[in-house]
Amino acid sequence: MKSTLLTCLVLTLALSGHGADASDAATHDPATVDLQYPPTMESLRIPTVGGAQLNAIIYRAGGAGLHPVVVMFHGYPGNEKNLDLAQALRRGGYHVVWFNYRGSWGGGGVFTMSNCLEDARQVLAFVRSAPAVEKYGFDASRIAVAGHSLGGWVALLTAAHDPAIQTVVSLAAWNPVVDLNRFEGDPAQHAIWVVVTTLVVMQPDDRSNYRRILERIIGTLAGVGVAFALTQVLRAEPLVFAALVVTAAALPHHIPL
Repeated sequence: MKSTLLTCLVLTLALSGHGADASDAATHDPATVDLQYPPTMESLRIPTVGGAQLNAIIYRAGGAGLHPVVVMFHGYPGNEKNLDLAQALRRGGYHVVWFNYRGSWGGGGVFTMSNCLEDARQVLAFVRSAPAVEKYGFDASRIAVAGHSLGGWVALLTAAHDPAIQTVVSLAAWNPVVDLNRFEGDPAQHAIWVVVTTLVVMQPDDRSNYRRILERIIGTLAGVGVAFALTQVLRAEPLVFAALVVTAAALPHHIPL
């Protein structure tokens, strides 16, 4: 499955006119390596208008001259970073720029959906800047964006507002706006989504985790029940917020089963 995904991604970019012999990069290393200009990897911090520094990695393809660029957007901060795709794209002749959204994985700033989109614009501006083109060999006229899950949503919206982007790849895109809208309005009408999300996200990986996961589920559902009860009794939002703070501080933080 992973090999098929890599092949599809690299073929999509290859057919769009970027790179050379990229279709073999998903499964094969290049036959020869340019010893004068070998593939490299460099970490850096990309500044933003708001002052936050984005932790980033550049996977530089081997060979002299300018290379087409793929800017990658990862999914909702967790464990998956899709760096295997970055390696495959580099083998195909692309420079790959991968970065963390602000406020994620120890980065400065605040993580929000709107900031994710702004970070994408800031990284693209960096790639197109004259100093970056000269230092890293970016071909600013051949830029593609690719993302997975939340990153797929970021890639689509970024490309929709940036006509200079020639190719966009969205893998299993997640639209957070749709899910966030499910929680708006009457809490009683949308409480089912809290339960479903909890059960899906917190399902255990193995039997040894059952007890810990069950404790989390019970705690989450109890919190939902308390919050719902407070919203029914106290209609004013400031009072509800104050009551939630007091309740959270008074209740025990861990109740072992």
